[in-house]
Amino acid sequence: RSLSQMIPLNDGKGIWMLADEKNDEVMNLYYLDLSKGEAALPEKRSDAEYVYEFGLSHDEKQLAYLARYRGEKGNSSTKLSGKSKTCLHIIDLQSGDDRQLLCDQAKLRFTWGHMEFAQDGKSVYFNAQAQDDRNRVQIVRADIAAKKARLTTITKTRSQRSRADIIKGQSMEGPWLYYLSNEDGYSNVLRVDVKSKKVEQISRYTDDVANAIFVGKGLIVAHGTPAGTDIEWIDAQTGTKKQGARVAGRVAFLESDDNTLIWAQTAP
Repeated sequence: RSLSQMIPLNDGKGIWMLADEKNDEVMNLYYLDLSKGEAALPEKRSDAEYVYEFGLSHDEKQLAYLARYRGEKGNSSTKLSGKSKTCLHIIDLQSGDDRQLLCDQAKLRFTWGHMEFAQDGKSVYFNAQAQDDRNRVQIVRADIAAKKARLTTITKTRSQRSRADIIKGQSMEGPWLYYLSNEDGYSNVLRVDVKSKKVEQISRYTDDVANAIFVGKGLIVAHGTPAGTDIEWIDAQTGTKKQGARVAGRVAFLESDDNTLIWAQTAP
């Protein structure tokens, strides 16, 4: 089994994960019910050729995921023919209802990237590629509470960027959505006002920010090279460094809450 991502529920009752069953990278969504103890086995909750990404709402009542279907092989609800498409699904975690809301088009293909719900659970943000161009990665918003789901591009579609990674752990209580982008030649922290689409660059490092994550209201960044990483706590509005430490190798942030950060550390 390949395991690419997992999110534990705050009540400790279960874990959602992206995995396959035969080590063949046919990634799908699974749920592991921890109340079953050692008898627990992952229960498959999607049936797609490939699931790119998933995310939980802040109240953990909804789960969003991006499922790719290849033409006629998709399930009957996808109504596809010919080329593959990727569709946004929302699962109501109280009723178990799985709704397919909308699918991508050639001009805007859904792809890998962290998914983030708005605080009120009425919209979800994720990544897409303009014209299948990996150098024109976008952040889009799906308004999932509307009678007919609407898709809006939040970032500037003509800008060249190979990443627009939505930063994990943010509360999304205000208008700002924080993300990592390499529009200035290096990966740095930016934020966009999701209403006005105004963009502000928060950090201006001359090496790549590999990872960033919110710990409570504090923004933690990791930048450097495989030989060493600077981990810094910065002001989320100004980018001013508050504290920092140097560690060996590369750092990948995994999870956080109000006062705890877990990371993986690797070296060549």
